[in-house]
Amino acid sequence: MRSKPLIILAVLLVILIGLKLVQNALHRSEVEQTGLELLLADLPLTEIGRVVLAGPDGDGVELVRRGDDWIVESSFGHPADASRVEQLTGELDGLQGEFRSEDSSVLAGYGLDDAQAVHLRIFGLDGSERGHLLLGNRAPSGSGYFLRRDGDQKAFAAQGNLLGAIGIWGENRVPEGKRFLNLKVLELDRDQVDGFALLAEGERLMLAKAFADPPADSLPVDRSQYTWLMDGVPADRAATDGVQGALAGVWARDLLDPAGDYAFAETARIVEIALASGERKTIEFGAAVTEPEEGVAMRLAGESHVYLVYDNLPDRIFKSRADLAPKEE
Repeated sequence: MRSKPLIILAVLLVILIGLKLVQNALHRSEVEQTGLELLLADLPLTEIGRVVLAGPDGDGVELVRRGDDWIVESSFGHPADASRVEQLTGELDGLQGEFRSEDSSVLAGYGLDDAQAVHLRIFGLDGSERGHLLLGNRAPSGSGYFLRRDGDQKAFAAQGNLLGAIGIWGENRVPEGKRFLNLKVLELDRDQVDGFALLAEGERLMLAKAFADPPADSLPVDRSQYTWLMDGVPADRAATDGVQGALAGVWARDLLDPAGDYAFAETARIVEIALASGERKTIEFGAAVTEPEEGVAMRLAGESHVYLVYDNLPDRIFKSRADLAPKEE
């Protein structure tokens, strides 16, 4: 009589084991049918030390971590745009692909052959390679793209916009460093500007703000209430504010090779900016250039980087005395 409960328990155990085996088989079947694979399984994002992007001809971009920040090593070591690097690493986090084919004859159709594929190599902080992917075309639906591991003929389809994150659009297959550069050259709080000096064509104009006295000695100066003085005499506020506005937010078009000759000494167009904190910033403009785009060379004193800025920027800054003189009523 005692053996009957044991038999029932044994039968139940067998049933449970059978159900588990069936469940596992169904799970394996689903995985095999979808073909999903984690393509960068051993990639903690906090351990990425370097990312190298290259087109089919080998030209491309090298991003290197420096502490908490990133630089574009291939663009003269200039600071990277943090948001662009985050977009890239975000696309790599948990990257999965759905198996499509391992027939090498179809790689060209996916854009994954040697003539078309974009290479993405990832290195750890210790310098070891942690992943090497080849990126192909976008999916015909426009959602996702094709990729494979280096040395493996298996082609996968992945979701996301990794191609866009590295600047691959249309027929272009070469990642460009410009996409990852932080091209904000100068950003000023206009209320904190005390004045500036303009040096051009041998003439120096001193422009300074004159603030109204506060109604009581215990009150701070209202820095929004001021007049402009040009070499000590009143200047036109709107015109001089326009010069200040041109200096308040300067963005570059690109970087130039710092080893190049841009005739800074010969051009001698300099802006010296005085801030309320006592800090001074000096900008130098050089010669006009045509490569990689048309513009003007510019640099900040104390920095090694040379920027390419829009060619109309000096015209917005270097005004004549007549331009800045008070307008007749």
